[in-house]
Amino acid sequence: MIICGIGEILYSIWSIIQGILYVLIDMNTDQTIISKFEYENESVFSYFLQILFFGIFFIVVATSILLPRIYVGVCAFADGHGKRKSPVYLFIAVFLNLMTILSIILGIVSFGKNTYDIIDIIIQSIIKATSLWVMTDLIVSAVKLRRIRAEGQA
Repeated sequence: MIICGIGEILYSIWSIIQGILYVLIDMNTDQTIISKFEYENESVFSYFLQILFFGIFFIVVATSILLPRIYVGVCAFADGHGKRKSPVYLFIAVFLNLMTILSIILGIVSFGKNTYDIIDIIIQSIIKATSLWVMTDLIVSAVKLRRIRAEGQA
């Protein structure tokens, strides 16, 4: 449980790094996001607003990815150390697992529609499958630990 919790925290950090890299580098044209914001005949205020809205959007998306995984990881870590945690984190973990499965399926199905090559899809699928395995192990371990603790107290 402790290792799985740490794994989820690290995966959430990797997801943020991956998101930053995808945003900063346009995979189709190899241009950075800064070159997209080069302003021609635009006011500095308009340029500032574009970057501000982009930053707010990025923060919202990053926290929606980061916070649930960190919450699950921290709760699993604490549960592994013997601190009783609410089962809410297990429901969030199941939901994250379902989203990961859906993401893998959509990545494979959309292969011909995206400009990513097969190597990108294979690598992303392997990373997501590893996350799926760690989260599944976390869920199974938490359920078994709860059963053992219940039997010990009965």
